[in-house]
Amino acid sequence: MRLNRLFLIVATFLICFIKISSGTYETWYPENVGRTDLLCPSDCNLRESSLGTYNSTNKCCVCNAVPSWQLYGDISFLKVEYVRRDGTVHLIGERENKTKLVHHKGFVTSLPTNICEFPNLVFVSLQNNKISTIGNISCLISLDTLDLSYNSIHFISNKTFTGLRNLRILNINNNYLATLEPFALVGTTLQIFRADLSSNNLTEIDISNLISEKYICKYDFSKNNITKMVNDANFSLNGNKTVYKCGFIDLNNNNFESFIDFVELGIDDITLLGRVLECGFSMQAMKWDCDCQMEPFLELASKVISRIWRDYFNLTCWNPPEYRNMSVPGFATKDDFLNDNLHLLICNMSEGEEGKCPRYCHCYVQPKLHRTVVNCTSIGLTKLPLYMPDKENLTILMANNSIEIFESRNYLNRTRVIDISDNLIRIFTEDAVSMLITDTVLTMNNNSFKKIPREFQKFDPCSKVRMGQVILDCDCKDIWIGDWAENRNVKQCNNLTEILCSTRNGQVSWIHLTWNDICGFENYDLFRILSILFSIALLVAVITSSVFYTFRFELSLIFRKVRSRDQRRVKPWLQYDVLVSFNEENETVRKWVIETLEPQLQLAGYKSCLPLRDTIPGTLKEDEMIYNINRSKNYIVILCDDYLGDQWKEKEWKYVWHSFHKNLDRNIVLVNFDQVETSDIVNSRLKAFLRLTLDIDFANRNNTFLEDIQDKLGPPMRYGRVLRNAKTKYVTKTEHVELNI
Repeated sequence: MRLNRLFLIVATFLICFIKISSGTYETWYPENVGRTDLLCPSDCNLRESSLGTYNSTNKCCVCNAVPSWQLYGDISFLKVEYVRRDGTVHLIGERENKTKLVHHKGFVTSLPTNICEFPNLVFVSLQNNKISTIGNISCLISLDTLDLSYNSIHFISNKTFTGLRNLRILNINNNYLATLEPFALVGTTLQIFRADLSSNNLTEIDISNLISEKYICKYDFSKNNITKMVNDANFSLNGNKTVYKCGFIDLNNNNFESFIDFVELGIDDITLLGRVLECGFSMQAMKWDCDCQMEPFLELASKVISRIWRDYFNLTCWNPPEYRNMSVPGFATKDDFLNDNLHLLICNMSEGEEGKCPRYCHCYVQPKLHRTVVNCTSIGLTKLPLYMPDKENLTILMANNSIEIFESRNYLNRTRVIDISDNLIRIFTEDAVSMLITDTVLTMNNNSFKKIPREFQKFDPCSKVRMGQVILDCDCKDIWIGDWAENRNVKQCNNLTEILCSTRNGQVSWIHLTWNDICGFENYDLFRILSILFSIALLVAVITSSVFYTFRFELSLIFRKVRSRDQRRVKPWLQYDVLVSFNEENETVRKWVIETLEPQLQLAGYKSCLPLRDTIPGTLKEDEMIYNINRSKNYIVILCDDYLGDQWKEKEWKYVWHSFHKNLDRNIVLVNFDQVETSDIVNSRLKAFLRLTLDIDFANRNNTFLEDIQDKLGPPMRYGRVLRNAKTKYVTKTEHVELNI
């Protein structure tokens, strides 16, 4: 042990001697740290390093400064004493002066239990031990260097190094570190110049641990399993900062594939990235996906990329295979024709409802051209796809298919380019063309249409509509085509679109199209007036027909009343004065009809037919129904909520109405048993009775209920034993039998 100590003292002395002899040092006061013991080489303004030429003293000193005790050896070493077999240790040694702890390849499982009793401890190196947690070390206010490499640490919180304002060098490489909380390395009080967290198990890194407002030398996160940067702490760039000082960030040999999504990292304005150009990010030896996520950054950096690019920026593509080994900055570099290749950076979209890419189509986002392309060329389409990706600026390519109708789709107003050439288009619907915006470029060569809607006149045929040569069947409604050609001066672009109208004089170019060519009328005003008059007459006819049809049954009842014949004539084949039609399944209605209405009708001299009672068993129900209806002079219909509740009752009402409609001397008395409203009736014939208030309200309890029924029925066909065909005297309303119903 003494020999080892002697060796360390001699080695320290030799290092200090070499450093002192190799140059002079000056006191350096780093910004926002408050340390006075750091010494920086005097020639820092001229020195070059692997990061390039330093352009400020601070940049040089942050990597090359050393504390005074390291140069002059004014420090004492501490000893480690194991107090338990589980690896628990405590320290022995000087407490007043600056001290140093070095213990490698031991069995220490945690930091010494009494480490806080050594506030002047400035250097701790416990490499190759079995430490799994760091614990609370905020008491080590003088700690400058902490080396816990080759241990078993798996977690570092953002409070682990709280209070360690002098911590300058941190080494936790080759552990099992899986979690590094946001702001664990970069904070308002921390000023860690070097941090080595390489060869661990990190899968993601928070941006708050990468970008610092203070100078740093190097943070090494290489050889982890990092796949993405995150922003769990809602970090955002300080808008008041002109440039972030930062340093070198080593992210080589990780598992990044997708390029950084700066929006997710809280950088909505990508121009702010210019403020972190002082930070060097090395991200080599990874299988990058060269897609649309790279494009915004490369496009923004294209003007300066040749000046700021450094060797460690040399990223190469892995996917897609056709771009493999291509340099990422090469996409933003101008070629011989002064064009970049940023348009090659695309993101493919999935097929089906999830990505909303139509089946068998190829969809991709192309940021450079600010568009989303849907390529459905030559896939056998017979109609326009029902859905498209939920993106703006769609470019839809559907050439060489079998589409026959260009019809309305909700994505048309988001489309900027449509190619439907080489299809079978016969019809352009007006609503579909109306949905297209005026800036849409529509290519429609080689189709079968003979008509185009007037909505096409909103397009510029010289830049937006490309039809090729088409022959249309023109009539008077197509005179706008000639106006369209004249207003848009199509003579200069007749090679893109040439419309020929078939007329009685042959084919006429739209450039020379006149009214007489397609209408043949000299007096356009007369034709227009006639057209207007005809349209008005047609509109009146349509409205009148609609009214007559809607209220046809009401009109029939009104005209019937005017044309009604003498009801006192008695037909010898009639067997009943009245047939009562009601829903026998409705217990309330059935009980009232049998126990109240029918006895009162009988008392008044009416012979009534109740289908429930008077249908002969064993006969065909429908034949018996027709027989009883034909043998009845009048009909009482008891209207309730479920009157037409089954098919037999619907048939009975149909035959009652037919008999009533064909015989003017017959009548229907409608009793509104449930006070049914017009809106509740579906049957138009029943609804007509209610609309004309021809029904009898069952709620009428003022002793006129039966009188109203008798009034509508007229007198019975016989009194007592008078023959069926005998003439009867009409009984006035005052002579009716007074009944209490």
